[in-house]
Amino acid sequence: MSLVVIAQPWSESELSVMLCTLEAHRIPAFVQGAGFGSLKPGPQIDFYNARRIMVSSSLAAEARQALEVFTRQDEPATFRRPSILNVVRAIVELIFFGWFVPGNRRRVAAAPNPSSKRTREKPRAA
Repeated sequence: MSLVVIAQPWSESELSVMLCTLEAHRIPAFVQGAGFGSLKPGPQIDFYNARRIMVSSSLAAEARQALEVFTRQDEPATFRRPSILNVVRAIVELIFFGWFVPGNRRRVAAAPNPSSKRTREKPRAA
């Protein structure tokens, strides 16, 4: 029995969903690089940290058909310019609600706590 690569997922969640899909179709699968691939995040490099889903060569056609949803190319999203109303709204929100945006703010020094050891008065000698 030889194994054939049928998919190379890009994320852990995509890998999980693909494996669940194959399991739902009762197709046994093996993940090459499953343990090590999740230890080394970052760019997926073949034969280093890339994970591949492999199935038996006799079930490869059925597995590809089950995972067809993941390989379909949808039409690319088109960029639409924002309307003038959205631009004006964004500017008004920035002016009036700009304090919601994190940034460098002045830090206010806390008032000294009278019960702390540093501010307690020392007993006077008689």
